[in-house]
Amino acid sequence: MKGSSHIDLLNNLNKMHTELAYRNNASSQFIQAMAQIGKPLNDAVASGLLTLNGTHAPIHDTCIMYNRWEDLNTFSNTYSKVPGYGSAWYKAEPDPVIQQFFNTLDVDVIECIDRLTLVVQDETKKQIYPNAALATAVAANIINLSPLTAMSLVIEGRLNAWVMIYLDAYRPKGF
Repeated sequence: MKGSSHIDLLNNLNKMHTELAYRNNASSQFIQAMAQIGKPLNDAVASGLLTLNGTHAPIHDTCIMYNRWEDLNTFSNTYSKVPGYGSAWYKAEPDPVIQQFFNTLDVDVIECIDRLTLVVQDETKKQIYPNAALATAVAANIINLSPLTAMSLVIEGRLNAWVMIYLDAYRPKGF
Protein backbone atom coordinates (compact mmCIF):
# COMPACT_ATOMS: atom_id res chain seq x y z
CA MET A 1 0.00 0.00 0.00
CA LYS A 2 1.44 3.32 -1.04
CA GLY A 3 0.26 6.84 -1.73
CA SER A 4 -3.48 7.10 -2.19
CA SER A 5 -4.04 3.62 -0.77
CA HIS A 6 -2.54 4.87 2.52
CA ILE A 7 -5.01 7.73 2.40
CA ASP A 8 -7.85 5.24 1.86
CA LEU A 9 -6.54 3.11 4.74
CA LEU A 10 -6.47 6.10 7.09
CA ASN A 11 -9.89 7.29 5.96
CA ASN A 12 -11.33 3.83 6.65
CA LEU A 13 -9.62 3.69 10.05
CA ASN A 14 -10.93 7.17 10.92
CA LYS A 15 -14.44 6.10 9.93
CA MET A 16 -14.15 3.08 12.24
CA HIS A 17 -12.85 5.14 15.17
CA THR A 18 -15.49 7.81 14.69
CA GLU A 19 -18.24 5.21 14.85
CA LEU A 20 -16.68 3.54 17.90
CA ALA A 21 -16.35 6.86 19.74
CA TYR A 22 -20.15 6.99 19.99
CA ARG A 23 -20.21 3.78 22.00
CA ASN A 24 -20.34 4.01 25.76
CA ASN A 25 -16.56 3.66 26.22
CA ALA A 26 -14.22 5.15 28.81
CA SER A 27 -12.78 8.04 26.80
CA SER A 28 -16.15 9.18 25.47
CA GLN A 29 -17.73 8.88 28.93
CA PHE A 30 -15.04 11.07 30.48
CA ILE A 31 -15.49 13.70 27.77
CA GLN A 32 -19.24 13.65 28.26
CA ALA A 33 -18.92 13.94 32.06
CA MET A 34 -16.52 16.88 31.78
CA ALA A 35 -18.95 18.64 29.42
CA GLN A 36 -21.83 18.05 31.82
CA ILE A 37 -20.01 19.88 34.60
CA GLY A 38 -19.15 22.78 32.29
CA LYS A 39 -15.44 22.15 31.79
CA PRO A 40 -13.84 23.57 28.64
CA LEU A 41 -13.35 21.31 25.61
CA ASN A 42 -9.58 21.06 26.04
CA ASP A 43 -10.00 19.77 29.62
CA ALA A 44 -12.64 17.29 28.48
CA VAL A 45 -10.48 15.96 25.64
CA ALA A 46 -7.47 15.76 27.96
CA SER A 47 -9.50 13.65 30.40
CA GLY A 48 -10.54 11.36 27.56
CA LEU A 49 -6.95 11.01 26.40
CA LEU A 50 -5.87 10.01 29.89
CA THR A 51 -8.11 6.93 29.70
CA LEU A 52 -6.20 5.58 26.70
CA ASN A 53 -3.41 3.01 26.56
CA GLY A 54 -4.33 0.97 29.60
CA THR A 55 -7.28 -1.39 29.50
CA HIS A 56 -8.99 1.03 27.11
CA ALA A 57 -7.13 1.25 23.80
CA PRO A 58 -3.81 -0.46 24.62
CA ILE A 59 -2.38 0.64 21.28
CA HIS A 60 1.33 0.51 22.10
CA ASP A 61 1.15 -3.03 23.54
CA THR A 62 -1.06 -4.18 20.67
CA CYS A 63 1.40 -2.82 18.10
CA ILE A 64 4.28 -4.64 19.80
CA MET A 65 2.28 -7.87 19.97
CA TYR A 66 1.09 -7.64 16.35
CA ASN A 67 4.54 -6.80 15.02
CA ARG A 68 6.11 -9.87 16.65
CA TRP A 69 3.28 -12.34 17.28
CA GLU A 70 4.85 -15.07 15.16
CA ASP A 71 7.97 -14.93 17.40
CA LEU A 72 6.07 -15.40 20.65
CA ASN A 73 6.11 -18.90 22.09
CA THR A 74 2.81 -18.43 23.83
CA PHE A 75 0.41 -15.61 24.50
CA SER A 76 -0.62 -17.01 27.85
CA ASN A 77 2.94 -16.69 29.21
CA THR A 78 3.42 -13.23 27.73
CA TYR A 79 0.05 -11.53 28.31
CA SER A 80 -2.62 -12.01 30.98
CA LYS A 81 -5.02 -10.39 28.52
CA VAL A 82 -4.05 -10.41 24.86
CA PRO A 83 -3.94 -6.78 23.70
CA GLY A 84 -6.06 -6.13 20.64
CA TYR A 85 -8.56 -8.86 21.49
CA GLY A 86 -11.88 -8.90 23.30
CA SER A 87 -14.78 -6.49 23.32
CA ALA A 88 -17.17 -5.06 25.86
CA TRP A 89 -19.87 -4.98 23.17
CA TYR A 90 -19.46 -8.21 21.22
CA LYS A 91 -18.89 -11.48 23.06
CA ALA A 92 -17.92 -14.62 21.15
CA GLU A 93 -18.47 -12.93 17.79
CA PRO A 94 -16.61 -10.40 15.65
CA ASP A 95 -17.45 -6.74 16.05
CA PRO A 96 -19.09 -5.67 12.76
CA VAL A 97 -17.47 -2.21 12.84
CA ILE A 98 -14.01 -3.75 13.16
CA GLN A 99 -14.81 -6.35 10.51
CA GLN A 100 -15.95 -3.61 8.13
CA PHE A 101 -12.52 -1.97 8.47
CA PHE A 102 -10.68 -5.29 8.06
CA ASN A 103 -12.65 -5.99 4.89
CA THR A 104 -11.01 -2.95 3.27
CA LEU A 105 -7.52 -4.43 3.74
CA ASP A 106 -5.46 -6.51 1.32
CA VAL A 107 -6.17 -10.25 1.38
CA ASP A 108 -2.73 -11.13 2.76
CA VAL A 109 -3.26 -8.80 5.73
CA ILE A 110 -6.71 -10.27 6.40
CA GLU A 111 -5.24 -13.77 6.27
CA CYS A 112 -2.56 -12.77 8.79
CA ILE A 113 -5.23 -11.37 11.14
CA ASP A 114 -7.26 -14.57 10.75
CA ARG A 115 -4.21 -16.74 11.58
CA LEU A 116 -3.39 -14.59 14.61
CA THR A 117 -7.00 -14.79 15.79
CA LEU A 118 -6.97 -18.59 15.60
CA VAL A 119 -3.73 -18.70 17.62
CA VAL A 120 -5.13 -16.31 20.25
CA GLN A 121 -8.36 -18.31 20.54
CA ASP A 122 -6.46 -21.59 20.79
CA GLU A 123 -4.06 -20.27 23.44
CA THR A 124 -6.66 -18.48 25.55
CA LYS A 125 -9.40 -21.11 25.08
CA LYS A 126 -11.79 -18.19 24.51
CA GLN A 127 -13.84 -17.11 21.52
CA ILE A 128 -12.38 -13.61 21.44
CA TYR A 129 -12.01 -11.50 18.35
CA PRO A 130 -9.98 -8.46 17.26
CA ASN A 131 -10.93 -5.07 18.63
CA ALA A 132 -10.12 -1.48 17.62
CA ALA A 133 -6.66 -1.68 19.15
CA LEU A 134 -5.69 -4.47 16.76
CA ALA A 135 -7.22 -2.63 13.81
CA THR A 136 -5.15 0.41 14.76
CA ALA A 137 -1.98 -1.68 15.18
CA VAL A 138 -2.52 -3.26 11.76
CA ALA A 139 -2.92 0.17 10.15
CA ALA A 140 0.17 1.47 11.97
CA ASN A 141 2.14 -1.52 10.72
CA ILE A 142 1.01 -0.99 7.12
CA ILE A 143 2.05 2.66 7.11
CA ASN A 144 5.23 1.98 9.12
CA LEU A 145 4.14 4.12 12.06
CA SER A 146 6.03 3.50 15.29
CA PRO A 147 4.17 1.89 18.22
CA LEU A 148 5.23 4.98 20.19
CA THR A 149 3.10 7.24 18.00
CA ALA A 150 0.37 4.87 16.81
CA MET A 151 -2.04 6.31 19.41
CA SER A 152 -2.24 9.35 17.13
CA LEU A 153 -4.39 7.25 14.79
CA VAL A 154 -6.98 6.75 17.56
CA ILE A 155 -6.93 10.43 18.47
CA GLU A 156 -7.30 11.54 14.87
CA GLY A 157 -10.15 9.12 14.28
CA ARG A 158 -12.09 10.01 17.42
CA LEU A 159 -11.55 13.74 17.86
CA ASN A 160 -14.48 15.00 15.77
CA ALA A 161 -16.86 12.56 17.46
CA TRP A 162 -15.54 13.64 20.86
CA VAL A 163 -16.29 17.26 19.97
CA MET A 164 -19.87 16.32 19.06
CA ILE A 165 -20.25 14.28 22.27
CA TYR A 166 -18.94 17.28 24.21
CA LEU A 167 -21.32 19.71 22.51
CA ASP A 168 -24.32 17.43 23.04
CA ALA A 169 -23.57 17.11 26.74
CA TYR A 170 -22.27 20.61 27.53
CA ARG A 171 -23.97 22.44 30.38
CA PRO A 172 -22.74 26.01 30.83
CA LYS A 173 -21.71 27.10 34.31
CA GLY A 174 -24.03 30.05 34.12
CA PHE A 175 -21.87 32.97 32.99
